[in-house]
Amino acid sequence: MAIGQRIKYFRNRIGMTQKQLGEQLGFMGKTSDVRMAQYESEARVPKIDLVKQMSQIFGVNTHALTVPDIDTHIGLMHTLFALEDMYGLKVKNVDGQPHLCLDSSISAPGSSVDEMLRAWMEQAAKLENGELSKEEFDEFCIQMENQGYSRHNLMIGITAANTLGILLTVPFAAIFAWIYLTVNPVNGINFTVAGPLLFLLVFFALIVLHELIHGITWSLFTENRMKDIEFGVMWKYLTPYCTCRKSLKRGQYITGTLMPTIVLGFIPAIASIISGSLFVFAVAELMIMSGGGDFLIIAKALMYRRQSRDTLFRDHPYEAGLVVFDKAEETN
Repeated sequence: MAIGQRIKYFRNRIGMTQKQLGEQLGFMGKTSDVRMAQYESEARVPKIDLVKQMSQIFGVNTHALTVPDIDTHIGLMHTLFALEDMYGLKVKNVDGQPHLCLDSSISAPGSSVDEMLRAWMEQAAKLENGELSKEEFDEFCIQMENQGYSRHNLMIGITAANTLGILLTVPFAAIFAWIYLTVNPVNGINFTVAGPLLFLLVFFALIVLHELIHGITWSLFTENRMKDIEFGVMWKYLTPYCTCRKSLKRGQYITGTLMPTIVLGFIPAIASIISGSLFVFAVAELMIMSGGGDFLIIAKALMYRRQSRDTLFRDHPYEAGLVVFDKAEETN
């Protein structure tokens, strides 16, 4: 899809006419719609400064407009050749069918390319399963930008969630462990075959409850309560998830993000210290560590420097992280 078709696609998506878009770009009178018609038919090619202006109006990255020329099979093949030269793209025979593969040095596990490709795979799977509200979310972002808000994506990668997130919870787990062992010295552990099985069953049940607590807490701050909450399962990782489809104040968003760790981690840990139950303590510690991703999101939300009191926080519907909508304070 060449640039003219991309311009037309994004213009129609936000409901603008050629004349309206042309006027926003600075073309006046009859020139506005004529010039846009020329760009969309590719009789003219817009300069890069104009492309940047259009990308801001459409609420998309500039790269979304300047995709390679792949309208013909020849153009597609030359694009693939360029990817081979730059990124080590290879064509391989898999069961008699050509498959395209990136060089392992580019897409190694944990690399930025690997994380972006995995995010793409997750997004494609949700689209296929009918779980993704991408269009709805994109339309909401455009509406917010039309109201004067700027969008800031605070994303976390899979590697960061698995490493930094756990590191953030280690101090809390260590403090509870020290208190528990001080109050209830462990002289020995009575091991039974049923013990580990029961532990796993309880853990998986609490993972589901973890997401439910997210939803219930966030719903307390939304107009439509649980109707504004979406639950689902990332089947690739067999992991349940919960997302709030409404924007919240920072305190509200953080409260809903932290609540599962408080209810399933901190409170049971305190109860185990009082009761001396090693089983409850072990489950509590595991639930605290399981909240690492939530702690990382909270850290990002707290470190974000707001520009106004109207700043809104919202779960990203198809990527790990959150989106902040901020509006600069007006000065007299």
